[in-house]
Amino acid sequence: MLQGDAESSVPNATKLLADDRVTQFWDGKKELGAAYKDVLGIDRTAWDVYILYGPDAEWKEQPPKPSFWMHQLGIEQGQPLNGELMADEVRKLFSSEKK
Repeated sequence: MLQGDAESSVPNATKLLADDRVTQFWDGKKELGAAYKDVLGIDRTAWDVYILYGPDAEWKEQPPKPSFWMHQLGIEQGQPLNGELMADEVRKLFSSEKK
């Protein structure tokens, strides 16, 4: 989404969330961002969004609606990114996963 974005940056970027539970992809055509535009009900390609799914989420033709999401898009929909709140939501998902 930024001018300097390139597939060659992926190896370093994936180190930011080095966890076996995290899956990261390169989407040079921005197809996923276009799909999330509709799922999240926003008026632009989704990027700089932080999306959480519970263990029962099932992907089909389109991404499922997330259980929680935040963004840094400067839009009214959703919630602006708040690290503490996002961490709380992640902890809730992980604790419910163990039950």
